[in-house]
Amino acid sequence: MSEKRAQKTIRTKYIRELERFINRVVNFLNTQNEPSKEEFEEFAKEKYKKVQECERVYLSKGYSQEMEKFAQKIPSAAQSDKEMEEIKNDLLYEANRLRK
Repeated sequence: MSEKRAQKTIRTKYIRELERFINRVVNFLNTQNEPSKEEFEEFAKEKYKKVQECERVYLSKGYSQEMEKFAQKIPSAAQSDKEMEEIKNDLLYEANRLRK
């Protein structure tokens, strides 16, 4: 496999894992009836491990960069001092903004 093709494969895998992580978190927040902060923190930490396992690559597109920033924000939001309802509203708002 050529070097260029290998880099494209790594980049695609990383972007897909970011998308999966964000979608899983949004789905968790939408389907759980008032999850506790501990449940959310555990869920986010567990799912973020897969993103961390992927080789991190430079993302040049604006959407991809925003998606990466948002994905990195999720685990830290779970550990913040905010109430769970506020965290949920902030993350869902940000996910909606990202998708537009």
